[in-house]
Amino acid sequence: MNKSKKNKILYIIVLGLTVSISGFLIYPLLDFIICKFFTHSVFTYTVQEYIIKPLEFGMIFSVIYCLLFEFRKK
Repeated sequence: MNKSKKNKILYIIVLGLTVSISGFLIYPLLDFIICKFFTHSVFTYTVQEYIIKPLEFGMIFSVIYCLLFEFRKK
């Protein structure tokens, strides 16, 4: 693999992990606030809901974002 293609793949992975880590922190916090103040329901933290889903979203988002906006030929 040439260096520019390797850097693009690394950029996609780093962007995906950054978005995922942000999702790990923000998504449960916002859900806790909604449960506590608006719906008055019990907040339960599950691995599927608060770790797997943000990780999937981060990777899918990074691939789509890079293909549509970052790596366009001009």
